[in-house]
Amino acid sequence: MNSTMENEGKTSVAVNLAIALAQRKQKVLVIDGDMGRPAVGKIMDLETAEGLEEVLRDKADLKSAVHTHSRSGVAFLITCRALENSSELLEQDRMRELVAECRERYDYVFIDTPPAGLMGDALIIAGYSDAVLLVIRQDYTPVPLLSRTIDRYLAQDTPVMGCVLNRTMPELRRRTQADRTGEVRYGT
Repeated sequence: MNSTMENEGKTSVAVNLAIALAQRKQKVLVIDGDMGRPAVGKIMDLETAEGLEEVLRDKADLKSAVHTHSRSGVAFLITCRALENSSELLEQDRMRELVAECRERYDYVFIDTPPAGLMGDALIIAGYSDAVLLVIRQDYTPVPLLSRTIDRYLAQDTPVMGCVLNRTMPELRRRTQADRTGEVRYGT
């Protein structure tokens, strides 16, 4: 799961999609691959001493680092703390092996990455992935930046499944909200 910029809602979309699949009795794993600004653990209120970094450094095994959320049934491999040089860790063969191991154990594996327009980590992780699903926030992401992001994925032969338009607000609803705040008056 990826976005072009920050604050587009990619983590929320990834978690909600995972929950929807788990409700359909699918085995789902969400990996917090945004090692610079991890958010999955915070959203799901998960705390652990072992996560993605520890698995990649061979300080923990996958089984002990993955935690299944009791209410949703989704398995999570979180990033416990922010890292500065995550690219070096993600480029190692261990990350490729980890993704392959997860594919064998789960029906679906979602990797929440940092925004592709800001960090190379997203492109590194995409190289291990079957495809990328981009989350785009309405009226937020510049189209040229989105186009460059898609072109970068396609240039490395990573399929782009499509885009999820997030935080949409129909024009009529925007006008109604503006009328309530006094920002804009229509028909006066």
